[in-house]
Amino acid sequence: MFFGSLLEKLCPSFKNVDAQFPRLIPQRKMKQTIINTKSRVFAKRSAVEDAYKKKEASHFCANMFEAVWGYDALAERCVVRSVKTGTLKELTPHKKLMVEKHFEHYLNYYNDDPSIISYHMGKINNYANRAIGGSRKKLKAMKEYPEIDMEGIKEIDDDKIQL
Repeated sequence: MFFGSLLEKLCPSFKNVDAQFPRLIPQRKMKQTIINTKSRVFAKRSAVEDAYKKKEASHFCANMFEAVWGYDALAERCVVRSVKTGTLKELTPHKKLMVEKHFEHYLNYYNDDPSIISYHMGKINNYANRAIGGSRKKLKAMKEYPEIDMEGIKEIDDDKIQL
């Protein structure tokens, strides 16, 4: 309000500056929640909760892909089949759709601008490729250096959540 009143004094043609230039990203008061789409797709609960704590859209999306498929299965997949991908399996469309729904929910929580949401939704295949490449690098590092702590990377089927 101070900026608006100062601007009105300096230049009377600028009235209601706050109404003309609203904040682009408002602070949300509510807590970010994990949605259940009743899809019968299960993922590790701690990995999904960790993904929802991310502040960057690309990090959230990559963590969700890793939570749904796991490092081993994700390393053997590709986004789109081509000559270069060879015998790799394509990402399961049903699981990918669930990740997209959670990603859209995440983006709607942090952004009100539809252009930002559509921009990030258009880059979901790029984020999936990054997640696949990251899981391949992690598996390669685990093979080269067996002393790496495997506790956080290996899949444990004790606590799953339905996406």
